[in-house]
Formats: sequence, structure tokens, C-alpha cells
Amino acid sequence: MAGIFGLYSTNKLHHNTKCVEYFYSYGIEHTINEQRTFNNFSYGRSVVNKFGDDRILYENQDLILSFEGVCYNIKKGKLLQYIIHEFTKNKMLFLSNLSGVFSGFIYKKKTNELYIFNDPLSTKPIYYYQSSSIFIFSSELKVISKFLLDNNIPFEQEIDAWRCILTFGYLLEDLTPIKQVKKLRYGSYQYIELSVNSSKTHHYYNFPYQNNCNFSLGDYLESLSTTLTNAVYNEWSKDIEYNYKHFCFLSGGLDSRFNALLAHKLGFRNINSLTFSEIGTLDENIGKKISTDYGFKYNFYPLNGGKYLEHNLQNFINANDGLVVLHGAAHMQSAISTINFNDFGLGHSGQIGDVIFGSYYQDGSVNENLKKACYNPNYEIINKIHFYQNLLENSFNGDNCELFLYKNRALREYLMVTE
Repeated sequence: MAGIFGLYSTNKLHHNTKCVEYFYSYGIEHTINEQRTFNNFSYGRSVVNKFGDDRILYENQDLILSFEGVCYNIKKGKLLQYIIHEFTKNKMLFLSNLSGVFSGFIYKKKTNELYIFNDPLSTKPIYYYQSSSIFIFSSELKVISKFLLDNNIPFEQEIDAWRCILTFGYLLEDLTPIKQVKKLRYGSYQYIELSVNSSKTHHYYNFPYQNNCNFSLGDYLESLSTTLTNAVYNEWSKDIEYNYKHFCFLSGGLDSRFNALLAHKLGFRNINSLTFSEIGTLDENIGKKISTDYGFKYNFYPLNGGKYLEHNLQNFINANDGLVVLHGAAHMQSAISTINFNDFGLGHSGQIGDVIFGSYYQDGSVNENLKKACYNPNYEIINKIHFYQNLLENSFNGDNCELFLYKNRALREYLMVTE
């Protein structure tokens, strides 16, 4: 992982902390590492040195602005100008008009106001800690925890988080393993008045859900085709915009196959694929056949019965702060470590594409379908998760099983694995 951070504190000693050095990406080649301070606000980033007109860290006499990620619907070189213009006119309404994968912040110097935000799927996570005298946020949880430890600021473990990892394999809603640290929820921005230590979260995006749609099968298929085609075209076009070659993950699964083949159908070439699996499985055979038939440069990483776990296990945990079940991320982390990404742009996975086709749909309540939601449906542990019991008592805030799984398993497990 990589990303951004910000720290507001009236204690000058806190700003001596080199938060940028806490990032997993710090010290990795081709990474931009920078940290700056304005009055009581320190900020910075540790990000890959690519997509430079989309990755923004900007300061003028009025504000400090960071945009970390890529935007699909604003022309290259125009994003900074667009955000400043729209923010000046309508504050955070511009977020609803952006298409892409991003997080960021805007700090207003004269009024001491801070806005932190993410994209509609919270693809690039933001975690935050707030006390009576400190506000700190970061793309990586370890940046916050190390800051607290190094400055002797006490915090408590959130036991519910560990229970979630042991059963669900991921964390629910805004939980983190630190009780005083929360995750900014999907499609949100948080407004913080730093001078008076007040904050409020606003949701600019919520998943629309209709139980009864009067669509014909033809209408549904046409809408689905348009949506998927636009999504694949916009994402893969970002590589072209910056003159990068394409890189995709490819296996026997629906998500990756559909993504790669549709991209090829849309005219994208110079495609490099990566398959990681056991030798001789359908994943290897299908990935190799598609690559051969369509002219992809094929890369294969054998999992060898999990032997990759014998080497530098801590590194796999550091990559995502241990916030998801280990095996879900370790095999990918091990596989991509063998690839030289210098010539490649985005990593195209097609992740959670199957969800669009209804793979999370289940009759019955969330509680009746826990086996679909959990790696380890151990009810003795699950019944001790206070957070889950609160959701149960509140009927999961009105979410049915499909929506609950999408908001939690898809956004907090799968996207955390691929971020």
C-alpha cells in the first residue's frame, strides 16, 4: 500500500515525527516521498511515481490539496484546475462528478478547516484518529499507530476487530484494530473544523437498491453491457493516456477473463498477463490459452502448495496492515513481487465483477447466510462481536444480505487485497 497522510496538532514536537517513513512504500524504488508543514498542519505522501497529472499534492496561499489516485473523466492536466474551481464554487459537490479511484484532502489555511475524502468504493482507504488536541489521517493504519506509539499517546485494542478477522476474514463497517481509529466509509467526505475540534461525515454516494425492477431481460442485458464496457474502456484508456503498457491478472475466473477479453475486443493491445496458481490447474491452463490465443505476454507464478509463505511472512502482513485474512493477499503480493512494473500503468483485475451479476444474492437475512459472509462461521466467536450484535439488533441498517455483503466483504476484503 501507499498513499497520503495529514496531522493537525498544536504540539510542535509532534511535527518532528517523520510520518512519511512509516509507509510500506517508503524506500521502494520509483516512489515519491515527501512531507511538509504549514503552521500546525503536517502532511505528505508516499506514492508510486506514475500518473503524475492525476496524483496531486499542491499548495497555494489559500489551501493545500491532495488527490491520490487516477481520474477517468477529467482530461490529463486539467484535474487540479477543475477541483480548485469546483471546490471554490460548491465545496465538496465535485466528488459526485468524478469517476475514478482516489482519496484525498483539502485544507483551508485561513479558516483552519479540513476535508478528507474517498471514492464511491473507498478503493483507496482513509483511516483517522481524533482526540481533543490531535487529528491525524492516513491511507495506512500503521502510519497512525506508529505515530501514536512514538509519541507515547495511549490507545486501546478493538477486540471486535480481531474477532472479525478470525471469522469473517475482514473487518465490518468502519472498524479497525484500534478502538480510537476508524475507517472513512465508502463514498464519503469528512469535514473537520480543527480550531474547535468538531467533525462530521457526509455521504455523497450511497448504493442504489431496488427490490422490484420492471426491466425486461433485454433491457437488463443492454444496461449491463453498457456499464461494463464503459468501465473497462475508461480504466484501460488511462494507460494509453500516459503511454504505459497494459497489465492484467488472468485466471480461470469470470472476473479476470471478462475484463481482459473485453479490453482486447475494445482494441487494447500490448497486454501483459499474470496468473498465479498451482501448476496444472484450470487457472494456469485457461490463463495460458487465453494469452496464447489473443497475443498477451503471459507470466505465470506457481504457488507450490503455499511455499511462498515460508519467506518473509511479516512482509505480507505489512503490505495491508493485517486487515484481511492472510492467504487472500499473500499469494498476490508474492506473485507481483516477481514483476517489473516500470513500463506498466494500472493493474487490471476485474475484481468483484461477479457481484454485478448477482453472485452475492441470497434469500433470507444476513444472519441466515453467515456462511456466505464468513471464512470461518464460528458462532461462538461471532456472538461475541458486539459490533455485529448491534447490527443484528438494528436489522443491518435496512440492508439485505446482498447489500451487506457488497458493502463489507467486497469493499473491505477484496478491494483491500488488490489495493
